[in-house]
Amino acid sequence: MLDETTKGIEESLKEMIEDEDFAFTKIEHNKDYTKFDATISTEDLGFAESFAVVGLYMYGGIYGAFSGEEPDNVEVNIYNAAGKLIHTANSKDMGTEN
Repeated sequence: MLDETTKGIEESLKEMIEDEDFAFTKIEHNKDYTKFDATISTEDLGFAESFAVVGLYMYGGIYGAFSGEEPDNVEVNIYNAAGKLIHTANSKDMGTEN
């Protein structure tokens, strides 16, 4: 079951990179999907990419549910086309950001 979950997450990440509605050019992650480093082709974070962060949180949570190690936090770092970190988001902060 975990292998199928991993396969599905990887396919979804590939689709996000290939989808013209998103500016993602690369999405890397650690082994348990609790840290994502994503690169976008633009200088600023757009609405679609901001909203996609929640999806990345979900992938970390889904993987954790099937692996038996639910994460306390999923971190997402977004880098612009020049490689500069422009946004960091943490699932543990959802609902607390103003």
